[in-house]
This record gives sequence, C-alpha cells and structure tokens, in this order.
Amino acid sequence: MNGSASRRWLAIRLTDLPLAAIASAEVAAMPAVVMQKKRVIYANDLAQAAGVQTAMDGASAQLLSNCQLLARNPLKEQAVLQQLSEQLYQFTPYIQTYTSDALAQAGLLLELSSCLQLFGGLAKLCEKIFAFLATTPYAYSYGIAHSAQAAWFLSFAYYPVVGDETQAMFIARLNQLPLDVCCDYPGAMEALSNMGFATLGDLAMQISASSIRSFKKRLGPEFTDMLCELYN
Repeated sequence: MNGSASRRWLAIRLTDLPLAAIASAEVAAMPAVVMQKKRVIYANDLAQAAGVQTAMDGASAQLLSNCQLLARNPLKEQAVLQQLSEQLYQFTPYIQTYTSDALAQAGLLLELSSCLQLFGGLAKLCEKIFAFLATTPYAYSYGIAHSAQAAWFLSFAYYPVVGDETQAMFIARLNQLPLDVCCDYPGAMEALSNMGFATLGDLAMQISASSIRSFKKRLGPEFTDMLCELYN
C-alpha cells in the first residue's frame, strides 16, 4: 500500500464562519446576512427561509427578511481558524487551513494517520474530535479521505465514520460528487461543463481513457495536479 492510500485526512468545513466570526449568538438567532462588496455572501437559515440568496443586494435582502446586514471580516475569520487549529493540536500536529475563493467558507484539514494508534483507530479519534467541536459555537460539515483535497470535497456529502474505510471506497464516493465541488477552479469548471461533464466520476472515466497530459493542456496544471492527488 502506498503512502497516499494509507493516509487519512479529516476536513472540517466551517459552514457558518462568516457570521460566527463576527456575530453574537443573539444576532445569529435572528435573520442575518454577511455582506462583501455590497452583495450577500452568507445568509443564515432564517434569512434564507425568507428568500434571501447569495449575491443578492442588501436592500433586497432586508426587504425580504428584515435581516441584519453585517460586513464580512476576513481577519476575524482567520483568527477563528487559528484558534481552532491550536485547540485541535491535542489530536494531531498536522493541520492545514483551507480557504475557498468561490464560497464564503473555510476550514481545517487534519492529517490523522500518525495518531490513529494513540487514539484507538479512526472511528474513535473522529468521535473525540467531533465531541470537542460540539463544545464550540461553530457549525461544520466533515469529510474523510485519503488526501486533503478529497476530504474537503467529501465534506459536501455525508458518510458516517466507520473506521475501516479504504481508498477505493473514498474514490467511489468522490465519483458520485457533482463537478460543483470544484468551484475554486472556475476556468476548468467552465471548460468541463462545455464538454458535457457532470460528475467527478465522468472525469475519472476520461482520465482512464486518455493521458493526463491532454488534461493539463485543456484544463491547466493546477487543476490537473489536483486530479492526480484525488485519484492517486
């Protein structure tokens, strides 16, 4: 088994970070949106239920939901990630930050392989991490996979942690994801959409049928390197 196949990464995607970083619990309990460049980049559940959508202007959002408009503060978001990272060092010393350019979301990537034996395996370690996260004020989604990027993508799906997951299982899960998870690669996304691709599985089939060099020419080296990491 190669190094990539034996690794286990946990992605923690903070789904409400723009609001949680700047608002009290009282404010978050009311319709509230976070603005950037005069557009909504995050709306809480109450605001969304009233019809507020991402990219809407502030006046329209207030008209629909009587929401509070809050200015995004990236520095406070980074401070949250830093603090949470320091707290999670009790579980692993290998932690990276992931910030999406396309979504108003960010999170942490934890490499767990070196700590599995200490905590009694993957399922028990994740259980401890999730129990800790439950004591924080942050909403999150998680993903487990054989690489950091794969774990981030799988945070957009839900699979319970059993403990005996394999790389083949992770890849099968990745293949079911829509191409929308690649939103941080807008140029490649547009090209793939124009070519009729809909899921990561469509890409995987094309990779097996042609050379990776042809992908690099059409989609760029950054996106192609990411695919190589996903599919080992």
